Amino acid sequence: MLVPIIVGIGLTIVTVAIHAVGTGFWIRNLFIHRDHFRARLGFVAVLNILARTAATLLVMHIIEVLVWATLYWWVQSEALINTFEDAMYFSAVTFTSLGYGDIVVQSHWRIAAGIQAMTGLLVFGWSTALLFAVVQRLIVIEELNLETLPKAAKSDQVQGASRRSVESSSRNVSDGRDLESAP
Repeated sequence: MLVPIIVGIGLTIVTVAIHAVGTGFWIRNLFIHRDHFRARLGFVAVLNILARTAATLLVMHIIEVLVWATLYWWVQSEALINTFEDAMYFSAVTFTSLGYGDIVVQSHWRIAAGIQAMTGLLVFGWSTALLFAVVQRLIVIEELNLETLPKAAKSDQVQGASRRSVESSSRNVSDGRDLESAP
């Protein structure tokens, strides 16, 4: 029982290290390209940053699942996990805490699977925090860009938005559509 605990703790350290390196890489990447954030970010730029952040996090999680799958593939002497694909599937199901139960490990390695599930919860929380931080930073950048606009440009934007809103409302009325009866 002690060996699976020690191995599980060791793989937790490896998983956290992978996540720390990936997070550091991504934060550094965003920091290096921060000059691109001086101007107002359009929808496509924001979407690009968020999609690349999510993709980076997904790649980190896949690598972490792969590390744990290697353990399960290596330690299986019984025919409980027949292929590396089965080991990868079991590792992913365990890492995400789904726990389908259609594939199981040997009884003395179940404690390592429990440690993997706890590790998965830890790094998914970490990933959520990173994604939240990126979104929050994008909101702050947008707020700062709006504050630094000249007053004339701000009033033009507000008037333009109001004018578009009024034009949209009048178009809906002229089309014979009633906004209050819309679904």
